[in-house]
Amino acid sequence: MIEEPDNLKKGLGPRKNKRGSRSLDFEVNIDDSPRPDDKKPFLPDYDADEVPVSRRERFLEVLTDIRVRIVLGALVLAVLLWVVIPPIYGALKLRRAKNFMDQSMAALERNNESEAVEHMRRALLLAPQCEDVFRRARLLNARMGEPTSINALEVLAQKNQAAMDELLALVEQAIKSGNRKIARSAFNKITGKRTVQMTILEMRLLSMENKMPVAIDLAKKSMSEMDMADAEKVRLALASLILKTDARSAETVLIPLAESPSFSGITALRLLSKHQLGGGMAGVPLASELAGKLAAHPLRDASDALLIASLRIKQNPALRQSVIEELRRLRVSGTPDEDLEFARWLNQQKAFQYAVDFIGKDRAMSASPWLLIYLDSMAALNRWQEISALLETESVVGMSDTLRFLFLARSAEKSGNQERAGECWRDMHRNLVYEKPEVAFFVATYIMKTGNMREGVKAFWTLARRQDTAIQGFLGLIRFFPPNTSASELLPVYSEMLEAFPSIREVRLDYAYLCLLADNNIPEAAEAARGLLLEDPNSLAALSVAALAYYKNGEISQAATLYDGKKILWKGAPTPWRVVRVTILAALGRKKEAEELAATIDLSKLRPEERQLLEQQNPKEPSRKGVFRSNIRNNDFCAL
Repeated sequence: MIEEPDNLKKGLGPRKNKRGSRSLDFEVNIDDSPRPDDKKPFLPDYDADEVPVSRRERFLEVLTDIRVRIVLGALVLAVLLWVVIPPIYGALKLRRAKNFMDQSMAALERNNESEAVEHMRRALLLAPQCEDVFRRARLLNARMGEPTSINALEVLAQKNQAAMDELLALVEQAIKSGNRKIARSAFNKITGKRTVQMTILEMRLLSMENKMPVAIDLAKKSMSEMDMADAEKVRLALASLILKTDARSAETVLIPLAESPSFSGITALRLLSKHQLGGGMAGVPLASELAGKLAAHPLRDASDALLIASLRIKQNPALRQSVIEELRRLRVSGTPDEDLEFARWLNQQKAFQYAVDFIGKDRAMSASPWLLIYLDSMAALNRWQEISALLETESVVGMSDTLRFLFLARSAEKSGNQERAGECWRDMHRNLVYEKPEVAFFVATYIMKTGNMREGVKAFWTLARRQDTAIQGFLGLIRFFPPNTSASELLPVYSEMLEAFPSIREVRLDYAYLCLLADNNIPEAAEAARGLLLEDPNSLAALSVAALAYYKNGEISQAATLYDGKKILWKGAPTPWRVVRVTILAALGRKKEAEELAATIDLSKLRPEERQLLEQQNPKEPSRKGVFRSNIRNNDFCAL
């Protein structure tokens, strides 16, 4: 029991100060001497014999509780998942994306572009930020001919930052587009071990550079060092290069190769089949035999069914309707891409009513590719009023005004409404100026194919004066001039083309050749020809134009020496260069050689100025007797 202080017992309270007010101060005397009870510590009661426990032991004791273990395990697992799972998940996504890109590349090797694009799309969705996936997707797009991707590869090549597969793709696309300079520049940057793909591309590039003998030597040397599968690929590539110029030699390679169950085997079968459909030589197997082999090949795909059908129709035209009906039944479960290809095939087979019925109006109005086939088939059936009504009243998904006015103009022309046709042609040409390059080229080409040279030439001139389509425009103008067009008629086109593209070697060479043929400014043309030969001494084109320049100046012996030591396969050489060679041989008096080579030339395909070269023995003494006329026969041979 705590006792009250003494001062409180005595009644001591607040004191009065001098002013009489009460003070709050207390005078307290506290006895702080220790009491007996203060000697004991103020702690809980423990047994006297209990041993103190360390923190480590207490922690281990807590861990023995299963509930604590569960909570701690959950926390550790959560931390691990938070730290480890995102990288693992990202790695798995990246691996899957790369697998999709591998599948995409494999699909492209099988020429299945739709499947390739689908796999590429999935890869980009899984790994949109991955540099490797992005570059492979760009490479895939470039291999499919996408202009932006090709330009990107060209920039990488110029900066020496392109990988080998990117350089190979650039070379391939440059060869396809006829850009020899870019192809050669990119190919020269390729390093490392030579592959079969490199060999085939170099062969194609050499062929493009008019160095076919060198390409053949390269093929022979490479095949001796390769295994059987790669050697097959090289033989196939060589045969495809010489098929148009030396069909018999190509056939001797392709026919045995077609027996192989490999990819090279089915490719050889496809080449032979297309060659047969195009009027191949007698050595090619019958169409029915090729169709049977193609149908039995283990690697055939859906596109081969159309090739087989074409062969069957060629073998027996009476089967045409039954073959088409059979294919229509098979197309019930076809994919959209297969159906579109079938519609194109029907149009090519001139089965226009079948094409119209197969496509149908609703599908035609759903997308531009369907509508173009539909309209073309309707036009072939002379259903112009239906075409006009369709385009005037209906809207088509994705169809440009240029295409719309094109068919409206044709429809008005065929219906006899010339005023309306003129309006539509003018609208078409106005829209063509701003049209996408690929659509603009299609429109100009389509007009030419319909036989409307007036509007077609105008369309190609429009392309020629656009910066992004200039090359296509000029080449289109040149291509659609008949092969026997006079040099003087072509000179204005080449003159403008040379002004637009003075650095393109081929343009300068062609212009010099036409000037020499037309006797137009011969000194300047001869000087240009000699300079071009110095730039590329192994080019048959440059050699031939330089020889013609010497011939025109009366320097026959100098012209002849240009051919000394050159190994040239004249049978497959372009017609103009054979004409020049015959002219030089005749001027030298080597009549027998001249006659033998002249016998391979189709006179109907020569320009008037080229015919004159064959009809004279000496440029200074022109002869009108036509010495070689009786020896020049018309045949089916057409040089590249």
